[in-house]
Amino acid sequence: MCLFISVSYGQLQTQNWRVEIKGVPKDFSNQPKSVYEDSLKVEKAIVDLLQKLHDQGFFYAEIVQREWQDRQLSVTFFTGDQFKLLYLKNGNIAPLVLSDISFKEKYYLDQYLNLRSLSELKRKLLDWYENHGFPFAEVWLDSFQFKNNALSASIFSSPGDRFFIDSVRIIGSLKISDSFLPTHLGLRIGGDYQENKIRMIDKRLRELPFVKVQKFPEIEFIADRSRLNLFLDKQDANQFDGLIGFLPNQATGKLQITGDFKLRLQNALKQGEVLSFNYRGLPQQSQELDFGFKYPYLFKSRLGIKTDILFYKQDTNYLNLNTKLAFVFNYSSNKSLGFHVENYTGNAISSFNESNNNINDIHILFYGLDFDLNSLDNLFVPKKGYNLVMSLSAGNRKIKDEQTSQFKIKADLSYYFKLSKVSAIYLHNLSSLLTGKDFYENEVFRLGGLKTLRGFDEQQFFASSFMVQTLEYRIFIEENSFLNVFYDQAIMKQISKKQTELNYPFSFGAGFTFLTKIGSLSLNYALGKQRNIPLDLQKGKIHFGIVSYF
Repeated sequence: MCLFISVSYGQLQTQNWRVEIKGVPKDFSNQPKSVYEDSLKVEKAIVDLLQKLHDQGFFYAEIVQREWQDRQLSVTFFTGDQFKLLYLKNGNIAPLVLSDISFKEKYYLDQYLNLRSLSELKRKLLDWYENHGFPFAEVWLDSFQFKNNALSASIFSSPGDRFFIDSVRIIGSLKISDSFLPTHLGLRIGGDYQENKIRMIDKRLRELPFVKVQKFPEIEFIADRSRLNLFLDKQDANQFDGLIGFLPNQATGKLQITGDFKLRLQNALKQGEVLSFNYRGLPQQSQELDFGFKYPYLFKSRLGIKTDILFYKQDTNYLNLNTKLAFVFNYSSNKSLGFHVENYTGNAISSFNESNNNINDIHILFYGLDFDLNSLDNLFVPKKGYNLVMSLSAGNRKIKDEQTSQFKIKADLSYYFKLSKVSAIYLHNLSSLLTGKDFYENEVFRLGGLKTLRGFDEQQFFASSFMVQTLEYRIFIEENSFLNVFYDQAIMKQISKKQTELNYPFSFGAGFTFLTKIGSLSLNYALGKQRNIPLDLQKGKIHFGIVSYF
């Protein structure tokens, strides 16, 4: 054993690559190491050394000889004279400008002459002028003095004419309020021309689902004004979803039908707003109705509002009402941070249900934060990117005369990974958590069905915390048409007044989605399994849906 270790160590030692540097001053502070793990790192070290010589005033530095011998590289440099910058003075630039870019003459006093540093300084100055109304500014060095390999100079600028944003003109079929696009693009009518905002216009416009960009924006400069021409058409983004589920009734054995219908309108009021309506007919005579409204920019600011009203009726047992109001700061159309107030009320419908240990009259008032991030390449049928929606809430839970604190966390993360031109992987994690104890059926999370856990009845499970993970493989037949196979795995925890239960249901299946003239048609078949219940092909779930854009 000792012999083996000794030999292996000796073999490892011989794998090292060595480098010998000649011609570089011994007092140079950035000498490379002499030993490396592979030849690629040796080559990179040589390139880095040459760049560092240039950065520290050895402008004429070059490699004059390279010689490999076994695993050792010998490199000879010619460095030439080292140049210094005695000082760099301000020529005619306003002190405010220099202060904004953090320029101080002492940073350029008696330093090694670094052309890259001087170039970065000029770039900072040009950026400042271009973002403060001077798109045609010039910056240069002048008043040179050169003696004994030392340079002195002054920096000058010519800002040119100052321009203001005069107007934003839409050329095309898009209809929208005059204030929406300037606010979305970060432009202020009458304010300074800002090059950094102008460069982002095309990207920001393509973030809007109801906008079709026809060509790159154009800018007209007239006198001291600049006019922005945007070539935009209306993109079909209003959405109608119809989903029908076929599943066997557990009690009667007969086939029962469930429905899910959604209407989503974008920019109907020409304010970039979103209106949504969702009705769901669920098993066991249950119904759900959801109204949503999102207004992105209040009073020409990036602050918007978002409201949601959710009714849920479970047969004749209980009725839930959940209302939520959020104030949202929109960094962009795909990145936002919000503060919300959420009011939840759950009521037993009859006196009989009030005596039911699993149902009670409950009131909870939450305060919390919302996060929304989106980098999807396609809002309708994405192939790469991610989408994260997260909510953190804290509040007071009131049942009769008893009050307790409660926390709620919800996270929805989707990730798309493009494997090839015709295939992609879809990963999804949906998680929620309620803190506390002695939960009732009418306050916990409901999951199951096409949107949460395929292969099971809609809202079959009641859980105080859960996590559902999805792995799905898609083969694309056309741009927006694909075949898919999937696996869903859930972990859920139900805490009631009777007991605590852990459940690990899973499901798998296959389906397809095809784009037609009337919309996107989808059909999925899924089998679900939980605990010790065996798989039964007769209990598979078929979900048929259509999504139409107009």
